[in-house]
Amino acid sequence: GRFNRVPLIAGANEDGGTVFEPMLPQCIPGAKWPATLFNSTHKVLAYLFRDNVSKVTAVYNGTEYTSTHFPADALLSRMLRDLVFMCPLRKLLAAWARYELPAYMYVFHFNYGTLVDRVTHLGDFHGGEVPFVFRNWLKLVRAIDVTESSQEMANIMSCRWASFAYLHDPNGGPKESKWLKNCKEVSRRYSVWPRFSQESRLFYYLQNRPQVRSILADNMYPDDPFPRDPKCDLWDTMAANLPWIQSEVEGRETTIVV
Repeated sequence: GRFNRVPLIAGANEDGGTVFEPMLPQCIPGAKWPATLFNSTHKVLAYLFRDNVSKVTAVYNGTEYTSTHFPADALLSRMLRDLVFMCPLRKLLAAWARYELPAYMYVFHFNYGTLVDRVTHLGDFHGGEVPFVFRNWLKLVRAIDVTESSQEMANIMSCRWASFAYLHDPNGGPKESKWLKNCKEVSRRYSVWPRFSQESRLFYYLQNRPQVRSILADNMYPDDPFPRDPKCDLWDTMAANLPWIQSEVEGRETTIVV
């Protein structure tokens, strides 16, 4: 197809479904939150996937999430994360790689501390990376009992993004003489962000000490910054045909804050 053949950075947050999972009762009749306490997972799955529920539960099995206090909610939030963010990301980067275009994938991870991680269970929620990219609201981030350096995370992200915008390479390129003046230390100190390829399928695990990791075929929760292949294979074949408009349910007005 026709598209702008330009370098690309694309990624998502490790817990990108957590802010949306509590909103499901606003959209799905009979669903309640927390799903673990009200045992409403089956209502969500039946409403969203209809005749395909067995295909979904074959891949998203509740036994995988028993290590957390709210296993049903973990299952649903991971399912939303994969369906909406992670698996389309895999497909997009694979398409870029087929044309041998520079493409860089990331998964964002930051320890927000007790309130965000253990009380609200939001973790690395959708949008949680924005303060670090633009260096705004860092004082608020530090006030939420952060055990990691928000300033260092901001240095890493703003330098990677600025280097990409200026040099089309988040690492700054092979010539150090062309690196951005205030980003040389970041470029020297941290792992090189590899280009995505269909063979290695490497992504940048974007945290205070960034790591290079790979999309795997068999990793399990909670060691799943990126979903394993069977999950994305499922959504690649099913997502485009899901009946998002449920005609038999009467419409209603509601407010969702994102």
